[in-house]
Amino acid sequence: MLIDKTFVTLLRDLINCNTVTPMESGQSSQLLQAIDIFTYAATNIGLEILFCGHAEPDEQASKQIPKVGEVAKAIGWKQFYDSQPSAIYQLKSTEENAPVVMFNFHMDTVGPHIGFSSSDHVYYGRGIADNKGPGVALLSAIRHWMNKRTTSDIPMTILIQCVAGEEGGAMGIYGTRPLIKAGYFGDLNVFMIPSGGGYFDRSTSSMTLEISVDGEGSTDDFPERGVNATLILSAIVAGMASDIEPVCQKANVKLTVGGLTSGSMHNRVYGSGHLLINFSYASVADAELVRIAVEKTFPKWLRQIDEKYSTLSTYYVTAKRCSACTSFRWLKQGLPTLSNSHPLWEQVLKEAGIRQQSASQAAFTCDAMWGNLPGRYTIMYGPGDLHTNGAHTELEHLTHREMEDYAESLVQLLDAISRNVATLVDER
Repeated sequence: MLIDKTFVTLLRDLINCNTVTPMESGQSSQLLQAIDIFTYAATNIGLEILFCGHAEPDEQASKQIPKVGEVAKAIGWKQFYDSQPSAIYQLKSTEENAPVVMFNFHMDTVGPHIGFSSSDHVYYGRGIADNKGPGVALLSAIRHWMNKRTTSDIPMTILIQCVAGEEGGAMGIYGTRPLIKAGYFGDLNVFMIPSGGGYFDRSTSSMTLEISVDGEGSTDDFPERGVNATLILSAIVAGMASDIEPVCQKANVKLTVGGLTSGSMHNRVYGSGHLLINFSYASVADAELVRIAVEKTFPKWLRQIDEKYSTLSTYYVTAKRCSACTSFRWLKQGLPTLSNSHPLWEQVLKEAGIRQQSASQAAFTCDAMWGNLPGRYTIMYGPGDLHTNGAHTELEHLTHREMEDYAESLVQLLDAISRNVATLVDER
């Protein structure tokens, strides 16, 4: 048994650390405490810690995901980044020019925090599947694999990225991205996100648009005097459906109209509100086509509101002021996608019994998007399934069997790499 009591205890201790991302909670978490617990377990089986620290504020990151800077500023820059460290662990090969395999998992979670529980060999809690459980299974696999070898017989270098900044829309911008940029990656990079029994070497990404109305509202006694944010935002949704959805379909971009917020009372005209729209894409070029279409068409929707509603006395003020008080911004944009292939590494994975899945089956977005590296191969492969295992829900779980099977598959992968070291070295 690979997942013994030691690793179940490790899983429990990690889950009981509240590591809800400040991108959602607006406050610091126990992420550093969780990393300390993981570090103790990792070093106990022979890994060394190469790095533990946080990313520095980055100008490009601020442009791609402005919300990160906004949250950091609200919390306090130092407090935000000090509480969001990432760590790198290494098992160094004894062979010169040995292949490097890197495993990535994130320690931050969505909210709310849910502590550890278990029943009938099923483990529950926030982060069990997404993404602490895979990190625990990895350590158990490495320990088992090392127990079959001597310290002078380590044919590959193993790196582990334990990162912050995956959840809450951070998209790896202050976790995985700076570590990749600093050179902490492998010839094979395995992002351990639940992937439904096989692996993906393609991922999507997303861009998020926020449309805001900032006007003066009114009461139900004088609805004609206020700017009606609900009307403006609703009209823009209708415009998106007629003008942008066809562009999205042609570009194979998924459009999701998210939350529309203005107010909840029946007897007020709300003068302010905002609308969130998400675009999921597999191609950066296609995303750019949609972005250009949105920005080009936005003034048209405002003109249409003016033309349609200025003849109605109740909405005359709304129509005439909508252009002045309505704006948009991208909460995230310009993020890469993952699309790579590598025949030799694909063959090694096949030899290990790890099957490749078509991106059309269930491609999704994760930190692996930063893994498009020349001559390297990056995949998403983890235990369970994000949907079936209830990621981001109160029923998030992994079974003991799922963790055991995943750990065994990682042992088989390390064995397959060992058998192919000579070929992999020549490939480098």
